Amino acid sequence: MHRVAATFFLFLLLFPRLGYSAEDPWNYKAPFQNAVISYDVSGSATGTETLYLRKSGREMAMETHTETKILFMSSEDNKVVITTPEKIILIDLDKKTANRRVNPTKYMHEQYTKLSSAEKDEVMKNATKMGTMVGGTFTENAKKIEGYDCDKSTVLGITSYNIHKTPITLETTGGIAGFSVEKRVASIKLEAPHSKAFDIPEGFAVTDATKEEEQQAKEMALATLNWLKDPESGEQMEQAKKDYEEGMQEQEDQPGSEEGSEEGENNSGQDEKMKKAKELLGKGLEGLKDLW
Repeated sequence: MHRVAATFFLFLLLFPRLGYSAEDPWNYKAPFQNAVISYDVSGSATGTETLYLRKSGREMAMETHTETKILFMSSEDNKVVITTPEKIILIDLDKKTANRRVNPTKYMHEQYTKLSSAEKDEVMKNATKMGTMVGGTFTENAKKIEGYDCDKSTVLGITSYNIHKTPITLETTGGIAGFSVEKRVASIKLEAPHSKAFDIPEGFAVTDATKEEEQQAKEMALATLNWLKDPESGEQMEQAKKDYEEGMQEQEDQPGSEEGSEEGENNSGQDEKMKKAKELLGKGLEGLKDLW
């Protein structure tokens, strides 16, 4: 379960980078040094977001102020997420707390750079295969937004447009599990963020990840890359998808009544295939719950 969830996590990080250089998909540079990007958010959640960028996008801070309404319940989300190559800082503006943790891509990047060129190609190829398993697609230079060429990636019903060969998202639309999202750029200002954009507000309670948590993140990155660089992993994913689709089709074609023990024995073999396929497909999707 943990390996599959970790692999899906890495896939989500790698998939929008498929248009980057396979030599180092984390080595990108925005078409500007600094920027402040404002968004209008609608759908299940409504409100605004502001993205502060510096160092050509290597450091970003996303400030969110939204309200989510589902049926007769509503909740507000007021937060800041600061992302650097080393750390991710989650700031809750309502609770006045901040949590600092290691950026998992730090370890992923470190391990990735140690791979051979053939292994790097295998990682990107298997990440692509995993994307197609969940309906993922990727298109370079699919759309121009605010004058910038954007790459389109679709994963699990969510479509994002990122500035070409960068993780800087300018538009997000779609829905998953009854939750819809629409985020569009309101303005892009090529100016330096204000001095406090990357600071934890004074007086906030700060917690740091433990050494054990950081070690777990490192082990997850290594195990995930070892799995994705293995040529057999791609074959396993393709077989799992095939078994799952065949099992679903046989269930649809199967009559409602039982027709003897022989049929039951045949079904037991297919059930075993379905079980194995679901371990990869179903559990992997379950592991995404904390990532969205």
